[in-house]
Amino acid sequence: MKQAWGRGTWAWTVCAVGAVVCGVGRAGADMVSHASSVPLTATNWTDDLSFPMFDPSRGTLEQVDLTLSVSVEGTSQFENLDLAPAVVLTHVLTETTVLGPGGSPAMSVPTMYFGVDFVADFDGAIDFAGGSGRTVSIAQDATDTVSFLDAGELGLFIGAGTIALPIASSAFSGAGGAGGLVALMSTATLANATLNYQYSVIPAPPAVWLGMIGMGFIDWVRRRSG
Repeated sequence: MKQAWGRGTWAWTVCAVGAVVCGVGRAGADMVSHASSVPLTATNWTDDLSFPMFDPSRGTLEQVDLTLSVSVEGTSQFENLDLAPAVVLTHVLTETTVLGPGGSPAMSVPTMYFGVDFVADFDGAIDFAGGSGRTVSIAQDATDTVSFLDAGELGLFIGAGTIALPIASSAFSGAGGAGGLVALMSTATLANATLNYQYSVIPAPPAVWLGMIGMGFIDWVRRRSG
């Protein structure tokens, strides 16, 4: 007597066929992220951003994205020494640069601050306050992203251990506008970096799913001949 295909057999076979039709042999995409930072430090400084290297057992590395966020904190202090009112112009420029794994510049993130202040004639005290002086707080933020796509560059990110990307932050400042002027500038920067590894996932071997189909077929033949 012939027997109908059992529910279990149908389930095994339908799942296996569905897996083969819908994606066996296709590589999926995935991403892993790592972070590194340099704390708030007076410019000019140099340091390293350290990240774990890409583990090739995860799959094939397709792209590396490096995002750098820079924050600047500082003060601009000045005193007009002239016996007449003045317009004081100040500026603070910073540049934070990261080198790639090959040692060449990979990205540069600048910030810019410009100040225009109207002050009275010298009040007799160099205290960066009162009518003839100012103390101004500076706060700036900037972010940029660079992508590595070249096979030679990607290869430098692959392996065991960590990879160190050199980073440096410098500042340039100035003040003017009064014949007699005392000015003091101070700046510090912090850097937060994120490294994203984008890779294709190694697909499951087709033989696994084909084996499941074969098991379902054998069970069907056994039931029909039983």
